[in-house]
Amino acid sequence: MRTGDTELTWPADQAGEALVQGARAAGLATRTAAPPRPSPAALAEPLELLPALAERLGLEAIRHDLPAAGLGDALHRAELAVVPVGGRWLAIARGRVIAPTGERVRLSSAGLRSIAAGEREKAARERILPFLDRAGLDPKARQAAAEALLDQELAEQRLPSFELRLPATAPWWQLARAAGLFGRAARLLAVDFLALLLFSRSWRVLGGALLAGRGEPAQLWPWLLLLATLVPLHRASRRLEAELAIGAGRLLKERLLAGTLRLKPDTLLTEGAGGLLGRVLEAEALENALLGGGLFALVAAVELLGALVLLIWVGLPWAALALGLGLLLAGLLLAGAWPRLAASTAHRLAITGRLVENMVGQRTRLAQLPQERWHEAEDQDLRTYHQLSQRRDRAEWALLTLLPQGFLLLALLALGPAFLGDETGAGALAGGLGACLLAQNALRRLAAAFWQLADAGVAWREAKPLLAAAAAGAGDEERAEEPLHALAPALGDVLLAARELRYAYPDSEVPVLRGASLEVRRGDRLLLSGASGGGKSTLIALLAGLRRPHSGLLLAGGLDLPTLGLAGFRRRVALAPQFHQNHVFTGPLSFNLLMGHRDPTSDAAQAEALAICHELGLDPLLQRMPGGMAQMVGETGWQLSHGERSRIFLARALLQGAGVVVLDESLGALDPESFDLALDCLAKRAESLILVAHP
Repeated sequence: MRTGDTELTWPADQAGEALVQGARAAGLATRTAAPPRPSPAALAEPLELLPALAERLGLEAIRHDLPAAGLGDALHRAELAVVPVGGRWLAIARGRVIAPTGERVRLSSAGLRSIAAGEREKAARERILPFLDRAGLDPKARQAAAEALLDQELAEQRLPSFELRLPATAPWWQLARAAGLFGRAARLLAVDFLALLLFSRSWRVLGGALLAGRGEPAQLWPWLLLLATLVPLHRASRRLEAELAIGAGRLLKERLLAGTLRLKPDTLLTEGAGGLLGRVLEAEALENALLGGGLFALVAAVELLGALVLLIWVGLPWAALALGLGLLLAGLLLAGAWPRLAASTAHRLAITGRLVENMVGQRTRLAQLPQERWHEAEDQDLRTYHQLSQRRDRAEWALLTLLPQGFLLLALLALGPAFLGDETGAGALAGGLGACLLAQNALRRLAAAFWQLADAGVAWREAKPLLAAAAAGAGDEERAEEPLHALAPALGDVLLAARELRYAYPDSEVPVLRGASLEVRRGDRLLLSGASGGGKSTLIALLAGLRRPHSGLLLAGGLDLPTLGLAGFRRRVALAPQFHQNHVFTGPLSFNLLMGHRDPTSDAAQAEALAICHELGLDPLLQRMPGGMAQMVGETGWQLSHGERSRIFLARALLQGAGVVVLDESLGALDPESFDLALDCLAKRAESLILVAHP
């Protein structure tokens, strides 16, 4: 590594300080300003060290294996990125390198790539430059050819890098600030307010001239100039609205996804497919209604405020009073429409849930339910929904159509005395008329915004558990402060230890487990057997970290779950749940096998997956599939048999590389030959094994 590069990179043991300084430069709030110090054992695995350090600071580290040729451009675009370079770390915040001295250095994309690629780029240049020297090119052409050949040489070489950002569970205001939403909202308000001033001025210029009988062409030029100025302002306003909606929508989707992934298993099991689909649909409706209604309300509020000020300024208090009455009536109509909206939505969700459950159980219904009962209660559901929808539509018509038109009529009546009298000037009359039309349009937009926000309020009730789960999960994975043990090796031969575990289901005070103790050492093969309903699956869910015991002690490698974090705990204990709780996702076979692997895209991981498939007897399956490991499988892909799915679940658990592998009735669907192959593979691949089976 060159001397200049060393001055711009951080030593391995100062990675925490690099993250703190980089987050400060990128404007990302961290959980603590004190840089975490990794233990010597953690420094042995640098690619796992950085995510652990980032988590300690309340950040999220996302690994990207990028082509070396385009690495510099990618680092320039990232808010905060960290790249391992020869045992050191390169930190880039908003396109500037954060040096250990505190200096922020601006480098070109080629300069960033040169530091990050290091020895690889140096070796490529040593191969390319002698060839160009023999070609006899002029200096300019030689430089261009060197860069082109270098890009081609590095295109197939991938380098690890980490993008750091706030996790979706961070407070809303921190996420919004990091995404720049506050600045965009302020600019949107400023642009709309300026457009409002120009609009009102154009009405005074044009209307005053016409009402005063001065309609000559020369009087139209100021008006045309004002209108021409409004065009770029409206364009800027629409662009800012789009950016604000896209940014806020992304944050909301990430938050909902984080909450979904943090839902407790009991919640998922009791909801059913129909209930979960209803929550997903309402979460989508929440985004559309909340963002659309929020932007409409923001713009409409500016317009209404401007119209109200203008009406009072030109001396038309009665028109201003009509506007106030319109706002009051909008609130009353919305309050009356809320129960109808909520009832209609609740019934729609109930119908959706029943429809999905019927679709999932269609084969059972056709086989066992009499034909005359196939559509029982469906007609009544539809009739009820039709009646509720009619009531909702009438309330929507009154709010969105009757209210704005009624206000305009009242406003024009209020302007009547001013038109008939001589006290009000022509410019004021024209401005008042423009203000009334502006207020009508703003009231219409505000009514539409109110209706969308009411929709969002109803959808919020369904999406609230997801958002609450995301907020509650923010502190679940906090680690102990010093030292950083997440990557420390297991202590001695005890890989997993449970002491006096107690657990009761959320709706029950009677514990399903009491005083459960277990110890798993390296090389152990344990069989957990018992009658159905005896708590076997609950116990292994506790051992795998899927559930939290109400009392007792659970250690993996001598460390508990809060110290390791959920990701660190699951690196030590891998679970293959029961068949009905395990899934083949629509995607390549390689993805389904390696979804829990530490480095799923590496050649070594692919080779290991192929080897395990061979040991489990899946070679005939791979030979039949045209795409091999890249073949799409799942509901909309290649259909797998019951036994093939079971062996994929086994391979997935083994490929996680955990010290303890837990199998919950995973061998019951295998034929004798596949059963023997699976046992041989488990004996060879699993360091320690817990097998759950019926007696």
